[in-house]
Amino acid sequence: MKNSEILTLQAVMNQVKDQPIRGGLKFKLLKIFQVLEPSVRIIIDALEGCNEEEAKEVLAQTQTIDLPTLTMSELESLELSISQLSVLIELAGGEQDAGNEN
Repeated sequence: MKNSEILTLQAVMNQVKDQPIRGGLKFKLLKIFQVLEPSVRIIIDALEGCNEEEAKEVLAQTQTIDLPTLTMSELESLELSISQLSVLIELAGGEQDAGNEN
């Protein structure tokens, strides 16, 4: 996952974290926070004192992180904007057809 994607996911998770969440989803989201935290710290430390070009290079680098997979039904239980959903859907394996009843 690119460092820029990790920071975007962290931002979305920060927006979602104060919602009341029931069931096992809250534990998955907690695990995501715990896994993201060290990666975000590494990125922030690397960005400190960087000029614009160096920052672009840092954000383009990738890290391997093992995040829990979310299901579309779990995401349905959250109140999400389209932009939040577009980020979190990656944790659902890119499934985008849930709720499609055409």
